[in-house]
Formats: sequence, C-alpha cells, structure tokens
Amino acid sequence: MCPFAFTSELAAVQRATLESLLYFNPNQQRVREVIEHVIERYVQPRITVEHGLLRESVEGLPDVQSIFALDEMQRLVGAAVLTRIETESIVLLHLALDADYADDGVHASAMLAIRLMAQARAVAPRIRGVRFVSVLYHDQTTRRIPV
Repeated sequence: MCPFAFTSELAAVQRATLESLLYFNPNQQRVREVIEHVIERYVQPRITVEHGLLRESVEGLPDVQSIFALDEMQRLVGAAVLTRIETESIVLLHLALDADYADDGVHASAMLAIRLMAQARAVAPRIRGVRFVSVLYHDQTTRRIPV
C-alpha cells in the first residue's frame, strides 16, 4: 500500500505549507542551479487560489498542472509542477519534497520523488499526443522519459 495520496487539488488553507515547500525549502541549495535555470527559461511558478483551491501558474504558460502528495495524516509533503510546452512532451518544471522525504531525510525510504515522477508518467498518456515527460537534471541536460 502506498503511504501517499496524490491529488491535483489542494485546499486554500494549505497555502502556507505549499509556500514553504516551494519557496523556503531547506534543500533548495542542493539544486539551486537547476531551479535558477528553470526560472530563467519558464518563469517562477506562482501560487493562486481559484474556487477555494490552490493552483500553481506560470506566466505565459496556460496549461500548468500540479500533483500534490499528502501523507497518511493528510499533510502536504510533496509537489510536482508540470506543463505542456511541446506537442509530445510534458515538462516537469518543479519538484519539491518535505525535507523528511528528501534522499537524506528520515522518510527517504518512501521514495517520494520517484513516486511523484511515476504519477507524472501516469498522467501523461491521458493527454492527447504526449509520449514523454521531460525532466531537467542537475547537469542541465533534459531527459525525455517515455510514458
């Protein structure tokens, strides 16, 4: 059984937690260069509220989607921000994990980053024409993962 619930909807009361996860994450320094590259290329995601739900948006990109990971206590512990820029690919713009779920965290064995990537791969084939999930890595290469 998976210890997480994945959803594309997050109640507005979770805004402070999402802001902390995306903007004030203690592990950001590890991937600072990748984050800066993504922001330069696509602009930083913004958190907005629509109909009482949180949504991440990126200026100039109309089709931004989020996948949120909630733990067994329904706490927000991870988020993936995706968009479709190319016809056959969705791009993972941002992946954020609670520090406890990072590779050196107390819950690292839960492999939350891999589970969020798997969720992105599961969503991708439902989008007409999408055959890949594109991910920007630390070395600033982009890898296209088949779905």
